[in-house]
Formats: sequence, structure tokens, C-alpha cells
Amino acid sequence: MTREEYEAKQNSLKKDVRYMPTGVPGEVKMVENGGNIKGEDGGTIDEKTAKNEWNKFGQWMDSKKMRGKPDLDKGDLGNKLFKQWQAETGSPLTLEYVPTLRQHIIKSIGEQKDRILKSTGNTRVALPGSGKLVWGEEARPVVDKIGYKMLENEKSANPNYIGSLFSTWNFPTYDIEEKAKTDPRLSKTISEFNANRDTTVPIKKINLK
Repeated sequence: MTREEYEAKQNSLKKDVRYMPTGVPGEVKMVENGGNIKGEDGGTIDEKTAKNEWNKFGQWMDSKKMRGKPDLDKGDLGNKLFKQWQAETGSPLTLEYVPTLRQHIIKSIGEQKDRILKSTGNTRVALPGSGKLVWGEEARPVVDKIGYKMLENEKSANPNYIGSLFSTWNFPTYDIEEKAKTDPRLSKTISEFNANRDTTVPIKKINLK
């Protein structure tokens, strides 16, 4: 084995990971980043890229006021709009990847619900489907509604079709620093965030559509 081959093998074994709060103060878990999403045509796309591109598609749909609209379920309009967006933007995310991406969405819903149920009142959690940062006790009363449209979509005749239910999904983002600029209860690091909660700020009621 040459030096180049050895280094290539070692690099292939390295894992790209991130650490996410479990909902218990001071406790985090290691989660692997990346991985590939496989397409029906045999191709692959990086998982992070696929999720970011899906969120961009959602923003495009919002700009056209079409996300979640019942008209998407008529005449293959949902998939036609996805193809239009992909053609306009040149996105690497194509319909071939949607079935596997959908599986990642369902997995994400389960993981996020678990984090919320394990969270305490003094830790923040991100709502699946929006990425909105809230306190644990704010999220728990509505945990059963989180991702319910995607779960309802799983019962449809073609869950891979990008219709009124599927199009509502948005992968959560965890940009604490950006959120801290507008939310007085947030700090720029997770530890500061949890330690510096302003208990004078009343708990908000969350309404999920």
C-alpha cells in the first residue's frame, strides 16, 4: 500500500460529527454529519446539501405562495413546480432523491420529538419543520402535532409526491447566534443560553398549523 493509498483509507474512516443537546442540561450527544442520500437512478447527494436545497425549494414555494396549497394535489402540479424550481436554479436535488429524503424527514421528526420530551424547562429545543428555538416547556404541550402533516402524508397513496402535505416540511436549523440577535432570552453559546435564562419573560403559547 502506498502512502497516498494509506492516507486515503484513513481519511475515509474519519467521521464528520456534531454535538447536539439532548434536552438535559449539560448533556450532549454525538451525531454523525453528512452521509449520502441515494437516488432512484443510482446517484448520490450529500445529506447536508440535500436538506439545504429542500429548504431553498420551500422558500421558492413561499415566494409563489404555493407551499401547502391544496392545488398542489391536482394534476401533478406539486412535482411540476419542483421540476421548475430545479431547472431554474440548477439544484443538485432532483426528484430521484425525494424518496430517500422523505425517509430522513420522518427520522428527523422522531429524533426531534424525543429531544423535546427529554428536555427540561431551562433548555432550548428546535421545533422540527421550522427550526424555531423555544423552551422545553413551550414545546411539550404540542409535541404530538410536530410533523403531523408529514406523518399524515405517509398514509397517502404516493407519499413521495410533493403535494400539499409534503411541501410544508422545512428541515430545522440551529443558528443560535443568529437567533440571539433578536431574542433577548438567547445567548451566543449553548452554555450561556441555558445559564442566563431571563425568567421574567413569560412562556409563550405555541400554535402549530
